[in-house]
Amino acid sequence: MKTIKLKIPSRLESLESIEKALDYLKGEYDKISGGKNFPLNQVKIATFEAFSNAVKHAHLNRPELEVIIQLTLEAQKFEVQIFDCGKGFDFEKMKVLSRARGALLNYTSRPASLSEIGFGIFIITSLMDQVLYIPATGESKYNRLVMIKYLSGAPSQELNV
Repeated sequence: MKTIKLKIPSRLESLESIEKALDYLKGEYDKISGGKNFPLNQVKIATFEAFSNAVKHAHLNRPELEVIIQLTLEAQKFEVQIFDCGKGFDFEKMKVLSRARGALLNYTSRPASLSEIGFGIFIITSLMDQVLYIPATGESKYNRLVMIKYLSGAPSQELNV
C-alpha cells in the first residue's frame, strides 16, 4: 500500500500538484502490473472534479482554506479522499439530482444550457466504483468525500510502502 497526503491551498492552480501525485502512484502501480489496467484518466477526472467542487462550492473560492487530499493505492483498488471545511450538503439528494441532469444529456444537444448544479457529482459517480460523502461532525471539522476505483485485473503482488 502506498499513500500520499497533500495539504494544498483551495485554488484551482493546485490541480497540478494533484496530477503529479496521481502520475507518481500510477508509475508505482505500473512497476508491478506491467502498465496494465490502471484507469488513470477516470481517476484524474473524478479527482479534479471533486477538488474543483471543494474549491468552488465548499470553500467558496477562499484560497486561505486548505483542502486535504489523501491518495491510497492498494493492489486491488485506488482510493481518493478529499477533505474540506466548508458547509456540507445532502449528498444523496445531490446524487438523485445529478442522475436526472445526466439523463437530460441524452435529450439535448446543448448541455451548456442546463444548470451546472449536480453535473460534478454525476461525473464523479459515473467514473468511480464507489463514492461516499461523510459530513463534518463534532469530532471532525472536515467533510470527507471518499472515491474508490477497483483495479480490474490487478496484480496479486502487494505494494510495499
